[in-house]
Amino acid sequence: MAGVPAWVPAASTDLAAQVAAAVARLRTLDVQKAPGIAEAIDWVAAVQLLGLGRLTPESAGQTLGSVLKFREDAGLVEERGLGWLVGEEAG
Repeated sequence: MAGVPAWVPAASTDLAAQVAAAVARLRTLDVQKAPGIAEAIDWVAAVQLLGLGRLTPESAGQTLGSVLKFREDAGLVEERGLGWLVGEEAG
């Protein structure tokens, strides 16, 4: 994710890549507002700010509101599974 270092300089390239992959997965769901670059940057910043360092099911659950704006969209993700979202489980 090319723009992340400029906006969140403390974030690792691994975290940016994890978030980019998770955003791609989110875009496959029928969400009301598909996340874009701004939401991805917000998500990286939220994970980084909390000192979590990487995207795990737990950190995704804690920070999902920074990438999805509607409760119903978060519900879709939770039904699918936070492990799926972060690439730890096959969909």
